[in-house]
Amino acid sequence: MRLYVHSTDRDPASAWPSSAQSDAHHLPFDLTRPLDEHAATLTDAAPTGAVVFAHSAAAVPVALAAARLSPRALVLVEPALYDVARGHPAIEAHIAGISRARSVADAGDLFGY
Repeated sequence: MRLYVHSTDRDPASAWPSSAQSDAHHLPFDLTRPLDEHAATLTDAAPTGAVVFAHSAAAVPVALAAARLSPRALVLVEPALYDVARGHPAIEAHIAGISRARSVADAGDLFGY
């Protein structure tokens, strides 16, 4: 079985266009909800021996749940695990850019950044 994790703002076909296998299952996450809730949901949804795929922010709850899962494999594409690499110049520049964008958006200027 293959479990594809993606955000709720994308449908499975656009999030994982090559996941048409008959054993493919999709698990959408609303990434505005707490990550620990998603990790618990994933633990319940992923059967032992599944291959679990996740991308970017959707890969974070997969990484958090990894110790409780018994997957055959985890495929994490560009996981947003910034705290693991804090201190690296490229990570710090990315975090600073995202922080500036969020600050502008929080001030009501969604397109100002």
